[in-house]
Amino acid sequence: MPYQIVPSVVNSNSIVSLGLSYSGNTIFSPVYVSLIQITNQLKDLLLTRIGERINQPTYGTNLLYVLFEPNLNEIKDDIRDYISGPISFWLPQVLVDSIDIVTAEDDPNLLYNVQIKINYHLSNSTIQNLLTISSTPQGNLTAVGG
Repeated sequence: MPYQIVPSVVNSNSIVSLGLSYSGNTIFSPVYVSLIQITNQLKDLLLTRIGERINQPTYGTNLLYVLFEPNLNEIKDDIRDYISGPISFWLPQVLVDSIDIVTAEDDPNLLYNVQIKINYHLSNSTIQNLLTISSTPQGNLTAVGG
């Protein structure tokens, strides 16, 4: 059975990208708004390890490696650098306003998790956006928001 593109919310007449959707009979969903496209690109960049992408060996971050190091409160500046450097290089249209890092030492309810909140806006907009990256004890990263 072939997959089909099914529009969900149409904000413009032209499709700017395809997003992944694992619900129903579709795997790709059209992206009509450039903000959604940028958010998808940001998630893709931050959740990709350096060296993982074919023909672009410097694309991605070392975020996954550093999140599971001990003493996360001492390496918060490194985490900020691992995020802001690749964003400014690969997505220059994204301007990072703040990167807030919460560890288990900051919030005991997180247990083994780390939570990173990235506040950003596009260079041609003043609308603030929030992307939250969380780690799990199983070694996975999730990105929500945008």
